[in-house]
Amino acid sequence: MLRTTLTPQAGGLVLPASVVRDRAGFEIAKLAARVRRMGSDDFTLGFPAWDFTDDGSILFLLDSLFWDQAYGRYEFQLTYDDHVVGSVDVDYKPYAPLRAGMPRPLQRKSLVFAAKPSGATDVFNNLEAFSAPIQAILERTDNTVALTEDDTALLAGTLPFAVELVLTDDVRTEIVKFYGLVDGAVIIERASAGTKPLRFPVGATLAFRWTSYNVSKAQ
Repeated sequence: MLRTTLTPQAGGLVLPASVVRDRAGFEIAKLAARVRRMGSDDFTLGFPAWDFTDDGSILFLLDSLFWDQAYGRYEFQLTYDDHVVGSVDVDYKPYAPLRAGMPRPLQRKSLVFAAKPSGATDVFNNLEAFSAPIQAILERTDNTVALTEDDTALLAGTLPFAVELVLTDDVRTEIVKFYGLVDGAVIIERASAGTKPLRFPVGATLAFRWTSYNVSKAQ
């Protein structure tokens, strides 16, 4: 059984590609993990494999259902297409050094943005408070983002220029440019301001922030 360590500062479980990717025709959507505390009979949590990291490792995004658990050892039983393919012994503790042979953990990162500049033009009045959960998985190559009708309506005003919006799942962040609506669809340009295109889950947040670009456009 593979063994690794997680701390509350981690954003998710990262496993080496060799764990399962040698399977012919591997599809990440078929990989999942069932979780139980060591010594328990029942698996009480489940998480799908979410994405590949830049080095090809496999990322499981975890949420408060796991992070709020007591510290201790947990078994992550890996299933592929509903068949058990392996297990990972996870030691959940407040702090731990990187275990030899394991990929570097995904760390939570929060970008710091500027305050509202003085004299910001009126075009930003409706956008400044905009924050909305996305309604469908956003793939790395998608250039439209699904929002509710009400949230889409908040973006419906005609803009004389693109503005930057921030996508986050509370672990990873991507800045995108918003150009407007086309046939009711929210059109974005991915990977602005040096960020990388990422895969985001349902419920990730799309929000306005005072990025350097937005500050320059507001003055």
